[in-house]
Amino acid sequence: MAIMEYRDPLKNLILTKSRSDIVTAYDIGHLMWEYTNIRHRAFDYIVPIPLHWTRYAWRGFNQAEEMGKILARKSGKPLVNLIHRTRSTPFQSSLSPLKRSKNVKDVFDLNTRNPALYHGKHLLLVDDLMTTGSTLKEAGKALLKLKPSSITAVVACRVV
Repeated sequence: MAIMEYRDPLKNLILTKSRSDIVTAYDIGHLMWEYTNIRHRAFDYIVPIPLHWTRYAWRGFNQAEEMGKILARKSGKPLVNLIHRTRSTPFQSSLSPLKRSKNVKDVFDLNTRNPALYHGKHLLLVDDLMTTGSTLKEAGKALLKLKPSSITAVVACRVV
């Protein structure tokens, strides 16, 4: 689910991550809560799409994680970093749709010492933007190893 299609004013807010504007991520998290139906959905854990550590060091924050923190505060559900990126990849925005899928293929792996804790649970996967869906698909593939009851994805914007 998404707040809206990828256009202004949210498009401009999403692009502020490249200028290290963490406050905008909080604003987008509030908008997600107010303008999608996730507050009416059952979920047990909030899982942000992770950045590779090199991109995190360069940017200083993970926009998906910051949005997830707002959703955690609003819902009372815990935010958990259940997956991590196993390698650094080029920015998806710099690639064609076909290359985006290859770029993130098998790039996520589980990041938990207690996988049984998430068995049968409902997971909410959070990201800022969905274009081809490749990133969400690959993250979901890693999360399926936990055998959750469901995985729901929420994004600020989606390309239509």
